[in-house]
Amino acid sequence: MPFVSTHGGGTEAALAMALLVYALSITTKVDDDGINTLQIDDSESGLRKRFTIWVAAFAVASGIALSKGLSWPEYLKDWDGDGVMDSPGAWDIAEGTGFEITPFFLAMMLGLTLFTASTIAEIVRGSIQSLPRGQVEAAISLSLNPYQRLRLVILPQALRSMVPLFNNQFMNVWKNSSLAVIVAYSDIFYVILVMMNNVGKLIPLFILLLITYQAGSLAISIVMNWYNTRVTSVKI
Repeated sequence: MPFVSTHGGGTEAALAMALLVYALSITTKVDDDGINTLQIDDSESGLRKRFTIWVAAFAVASGIALSKGLSWPEYLKDWDGDGVMDSPGAWDIAEGTGFEITPFFLAMMLGLTLFTASTIAEIVRGSIQSLPRGQVEAAISLSLNPYQRLRLVILPQALRSMVPLFNNQFMNVWKNSSLAVIVAYSDIFYVILVMMNNVGKLIPLFILLLITYQAGSLAISIVMNWYNTRVTSVKI
């Protein structure tokens, strides 16, 4: 079951991204007070509306990204007026190309996903349950609904202990992807090993592998440290 490869396809990708950005813009409101950058409607109707918009946006964006036959209507295809349909945004698949979902890929994805998801779920559970019971009782006394209690009281405090552990888990996923060699999936680690055997230049290729994993780990660490700074910017 191969995914499509595109000759072009940038129009569809841009449309999918624009749709998600639009969904974000209409479900949030920018606040200029410098404290809370996003003010969200916490009412139940606002929550239902926001959930519906995001589900529809992701469904349409996924359909655009994975469609095998999506293209613009005929009257939009002939851009230069020469009578030839240019199809700048048409998606198609060329023979011998594309991304194929193999049993090896599924084995790697399922293994990493289930292991990481179980660990992150335990991190979230432990961080939330570590909060004093009085925090929830105070939120209930303010007549906050369950969603408001979670977003305004519980998560802002629990994220302080979640984010550092999330950083470790995300870097583990990045580095543990090299375990795909066990199920014979050709990830970057497997490709480098094959190149080492065929080319024989062990040191340069090994350095390239180290730099690749180090660059990915640093990128994840920078993003998570930035987010952790935002989470802990307000003292409790």
